[in-house]
Amino acid sequence: MEHFNAVIIGDGPAAIGPLVAAARVGKLRDLLRTKIAIVGNGNDLGVGKVGTYQIRSNSPADDYLESLEGEEVDPILRELRDAEATQIIEDHRGNIIPLPLVGAYLREIGTKIREVLEEHPESTYVPNTNVRMVQLTHDGIQEIMTDCHTLCAKNTVLAVGATQTISGIGVFAEKTLPSDFVLKMAGIRELQRRLREASGKHVAIIGGSHSAFSCAWVLLNCVACSAIQFPERSIEIFHRHPIKLFYPTTNEAAEDGYCFREEDVCPITGRVHRFGGLRGDAKALYKDIAGGRERRVILRSCDGSLQSKVLEHAAVIILAIGYSANTIPILDVHGEQITLSRDEGGQVNVDAQARIRTTSNNCPLEHVYGIGLGYGIRPTPELGGEPGYTGRIDGVNLYHGVIGKVILDHLLSPDSQ
Repeated sequence: MEHFNAVIIGDGPAAIGPLVAAARVGKLRDLLRTKIAIVGNGNDLGVGKVGTYQIRSNSPADDYLESLEGEEVDPILRELRDAEATQIIEDHRGNIIPLPLVGAYLREIGTKIREVLEEHPESTYVPNTNVRMVQLTHDGIQEIMTDCHTLCAKNTVLAVGATQTISGIGVFAEKTLPSDFVLKMAGIRELQRRLREASGKHVAIIGGSHSAFSCAWVLLNCVACSAIQFPERSIEIFHRHPIKLFYPTTNEAAEDGYCFREEDVCPITGRVHRFGGLRGDAKALYKDIAGGRERRVILRSCDGSLQSKVLEHAAVIILAIGYSANTIPILDVHGEQITLSRDEGGQVNVDAQARIRTTSNNCPLEHVYGIGLGYGIRPTPELGGEPGYTGRIDGVNLYHGVIGKVILDHLLSPDSQ
């Protein structure tokens, strides 16, 4: 069995988060010398599903470029500054950018990470491999069992993503699509087919998140849906909580006539609804709807229960109520599976140190971390964020920045090696 300081399970943008965070502060090679293994079921390190979404980013291009900036950045990432994919991101500074272009940029970062891994044979990337389980042992070593071999490590990092399921929709499941599917090209084509075959064009979108408004944006703006004529009030967005908007500064929010409270402002950055507010195209669409300029879409506040007649009337229902974390079975020292603590949406709870929590008094598992969609950290005074926001914080720039660094600091600490 091969022994490592840490085994990272997954190979998307969150999986390389601790490595990119290390490269940003000049500690990537220090980290790799401790022996790191990345085990993924794909063969395209760092990209994940980002490039498959047919929408634009929530964040401006500047956020993605932060990984290459600063005097301490490892030379392997500095080389990317002149790459074509990077220059495309540069051309969009100050603006949001199509996610397929972000995917191409992340592929370049992943390629560079692979190059530096090859320079450090003590660390490795194991592609096209499925992890079956993680076994804790009495001596504090974790055995990560794959389809073909076993790795031993002091630390395990789960970066295995999340999925959406169609649940709680009852008899309407046949005409329901998850938002994650709708936002990709295959889903857009399926949505188009269903609407063409339906007698009406009414669409019910359940949820008030970025995903919900992005689905409405796709219906109205995607070329594949351009031939479909939506009458007024034919797209309904059902939401339980008030819709919040992001603003870079309190002055911009005030100038826009947006009402906010002190608890809506991040004390570190001064941004309004830094983590909980709509951005980009989703924000623009909401403002058009609220201002009466977009009459094809209406907003409906609900208490979580939807009347059957509303869903019966819809030709298509789009479920945009969050993600449930993918997990790997984790066995305790006695071989019993540990039950992970989850919220009501199915995401795994992690503490401020990114350690995975269990249902045993909500205690964290030592040396077992979670990062990425499905394992989001909640805001802390150190990470920033508006005090009134209690949700999770996610995003590529966070995985490669503050969240990745939380895990990096643990992996480089003497206690973890």
